[in-house]
Amino acid sequence: MTEEIDKRIQVGIHGKPQIKQHELERFLGTYKERVYLTMTAEEMREEKYQAAYKTFILALDDPDATVHVHAEVEQDIRSLFTKMTTEVGLVLTFYSNSKEIVEGQFGLVICSKHDVLAEKTDIADLFPTQQVETTVEKKEPKGFFNKLFKK
Repeated sequence: MTEEIDKRIQVGIHGKPQIKQHELERFLGTYKERVYLTMTAEEMREEKYQAAYKTFILALDDPDATVHVHAEVEQDIRSLFTKMTTEVGLVLTFYSNSKEIVEGQFGLVICSKHDVLAEKTDIADLFPTQQVETTVEKKEPKGFFNKLFKK
Protein backbone atom coordinates (compact mmCIF):
# COMPACT_ATOMS: atom_id res chain seq x y z
CA MET A 1 0.00 0.00 0.00
CA THR A 2 2.75 2.46 0.90
CA GLU A 3 4.68 1.56 -2.28
CA GLU A 4 1.66 2.53 -4.37
CA ILE A 5 1.37 5.84 -2.55
CA ASP A 6 5.10 6.48 -3.03
CA LYS A 7 4.77 5.78 -6.78
CA ARG A 8 1.87 8.21 -7.09
CA ILE A 9 3.79 10.89 -5.19
CA GLN A 10 6.86 10.38 -7.42
CA VAL A 11 4.72 10.61 -10.57
CA GLY A 12 3.13 13.77 -9.21
CA ILE A 13 6.52 15.34 -8.51
CA HIS A 14 8.56 14.18 -11.54
CA GLY A 15 5.86 13.39 -14.08
CA LYS A 16 5.17 10.11 -15.80
CA PRO A 17 8.32 8.02 -16.31
CA GLN A 18 9.51 7.96 -19.91
CA ILE A 19 11.41 5.27 -21.71
CA LYS A 20 14.72 6.27 -23.33
CA GLN A 21 14.60 9.92 -22.26
CA HIS A 22 18.14 10.54 -23.56
CA GLU A 23 17.19 9.16 -26.98
CA LEU A 24 14.13 11.40 -27.09
CA GLU A 25 16.31 14.45 -26.48
CA ARG A 26 18.90 13.38 -29.05
CA PHE A 27 16.40 12.69 -31.84
CA LEU A 28 14.27 15.79 -31.20
CA GLY A 29 11.35 14.11 -29.48
CA THR A 30 11.23 10.77 -31.27
CA TYR A 31 12.89 7.35 -31.04
CA LYS A 32 15.78 6.13 -33.22
CA GLU A 33 13.65 3.33 -34.68
CA ARG A 34 11.35 5.89 -36.28
CA VAL A 35 14.03 8.06 -37.91
CA TYR A 36 14.58 8.29 -41.67
CA LEU A 37 17.15 11.08 -41.79
CA THR A 38 19.21 13.21 -39.42
CA MET A 39 21.17 16.40 -40.02
CA THR A 40 23.40 18.27 -37.62
CA ALA A 41 23.13 22.04 -37.39
CA GLU A 42 26.46 22.31 -39.23
CA GLU A 43 25.21 20.12 -42.10
CA MET A 44 22.06 22.25 -42.38
CA ARG A 45 24.24 25.26 -43.27
CA GLU A 46 25.99 23.50 -46.18
CA GLU A 47 24.46 23.83 -49.65
CA LYS A 48 25.33 20.29 -50.73
CA TYR A 49 23.33 18.87 -47.81
CA GLN A 50 20.47 21.29 -48.44
CA ALA A 51 20.24 19.91 -51.98
CA ALA A 52 20.45 16.35 -50.64
CA TYR A 53 17.64 17.12 -48.18
CA LYS A 54 15.45 18.39 -51.00
CA THR A 55 16.16 15.21 -52.99
CA PHE A 56 15.36 13.03 -49.99
CA ILE A 57 12.03 14.64 -49.13
CA LEU A 58 10.91 14.56 -52.78
CA ALA A 59 11.59 10.80 -52.87
CA LEU A 60 10.07 10.10 -49.43
CA ASP A 61 6.90 8.07 -49.72
CA ASP A 62 5.39 8.11 -46.23
CA PRO A 63 2.26 10.11 -45.50
CA ASP A 64 3.00 9.88 -41.77
CA ALA A 65 6.46 11.46 -42.09
CA THR A 66 7.18 14.48 -39.93
CA VAL A 67 10.14 16.87 -39.97
CA HIS A 68 11.41 18.03 -36.58
CA VAL A 69 13.64 21.12 -36.57
CA HIS A 70 15.50 22.29 -33.48
CA ALA A 71 14.24 25.74 -32.49
CA GLU A 72 17.77 26.99 -31.74
CA VAL A 73 18.95 26.65 -35.37
CA GLU A 74 19.53 30.06 -37.00
CA GLN A 75 16.40 31.78 -38.30
CA ASP A 76 17.51 31.95 -41.96
CA ILE A 77 18.36 28.24 -42.02
CA ARG A 78 15.08 27.36 -40.27
CA SER A 79 13.09 29.38 -42.79
CA LEU A 80 14.89 27.73 -45.73
CA PHE A 81 14.07 24.24 -44.45
CA THR A 82 10.53 25.31 -43.55
CA LYS A 83 9.99 26.48 -47.12
CA MET A 84 11.41 23.28 -48.66
CA THR A 85 9.36 21.09 -46.31
CA THR A 86 6.04 22.84 -46.79
CA GLU A 87 6.47 22.88 -50.59
CA VAL A 88 6.48 19.08 -50.51
CA GLY A 89 3.57 18.94 -48.07
CA LEU A 90 5.28 17.33 -45.10
CA VAL A 91 4.34 18.17 -41.53
CA LEU A 92 6.91 20.38 -39.79
CA THR A 93 7.43 20.66 -36.03
CA PHE A 94 9.85 22.87 -34.12
CA TYR A 95 11.48 21.17 -31.17
CA SER A 96 12.79 23.06 -28.17
CA ASN A 97 14.31 21.65 -25.02
CA SER A 98 15.32 25.06 -23.65
CA LYS A 99 18.98 24.29 -24.34
CA GLU A 100 21.30 25.86 -26.86
CA ILE A 101 22.27 23.69 -29.77
CA VAL A 102 25.85 22.41 -29.54
CA GLU A 103 28.23 21.18 -32.22
CA GLY A 104 27.31 17.73 -33.47
CA GLN A 105 23.75 17.89 -32.13
CA PHE A 106 20.93 17.15 -34.54
CA GLY A 107 19.22 20.21 -35.92
CA LEU A 108 16.78 18.31 -38.13
CA VAL A 109 15.20 14.86 -37.95
CA ILE A 110 12.76 13.29 -40.40
CA CYS A 111 10.73 10.61 -38.67
CA SER A 112 7.56 8.57 -38.94
CA LYS A 113 4.81 7.57 -36.53
CA HIS A 114 5.82 3.93 -36.94
CA ASP A 115 9.14 2.07 -36.86
CA VAL A 116 11.20 2.34 -40.05
CA LEU A 117 14.42 0.76 -38.72
CA ALA A 118 16.74 2.55 -41.15
CA GLU A 119 20.35 1.43 -40.84
CA LYS A 120 21.86 4.72 -42.00
CA THR A 121 20.16 7.93 -40.99
CA ASP A 122 22.92 10.54 -41.25
CA ILE A 123 22.64 12.62 -44.42
CA ALA A 124 26.41 12.42 -44.93
CA ASP A 125 26.15 8.61 -45.06
CA LEU A 126 23.07 8.58 -47.27
CA PHE A 127 24.44 11.11 -49.75
CA PRO A 128 28.21 10.66 -49.85
CA THR A 129 29.96 13.29 -51.91
CA GLN A 130 32.98 12.49 -53.96
CA GLN A 131 35.67 14.88 -53.00
CA VAL A 132 37.77 15.85 -55.94
CA GLU A 133 41.29 16.68 -55.01
CA THR A 134 42.69 19.52 -56.98
CA THR A 135 46.38 19.81 -57.40
CA VAL A 136 47.73 23.22 -56.78
CA GLU A 137 50.53 24.12 -59.10
CA LYS A 138 53.36 25.74 -57.30
CA LYS A 139 54.25 28.95 -59.07
CA GLU A 140 57.83 29.94 -58.97
CA PRO A 141 58.46 33.60 -58.51
CA LYS A 142 59.84 35.31 -61.58
CA GLY A 143 62.83 37.40 -60.80
CA PHE A 144 66.34 38.07 -61.90
CA PHE A 145 67.98 35.79 -59.32
CA ASN A 146 65.54 32.95 -59.95
CA LYS A 147 66.37 33.03 -63.66
CA LEU A 148 70.05 33.23 -62.92
CA PHE A 149 70.16 30.45 -60.30
CA LYS A 150 67.46 28.15 -61.70
CA LYS A 151 67.52 24.74 -60.05
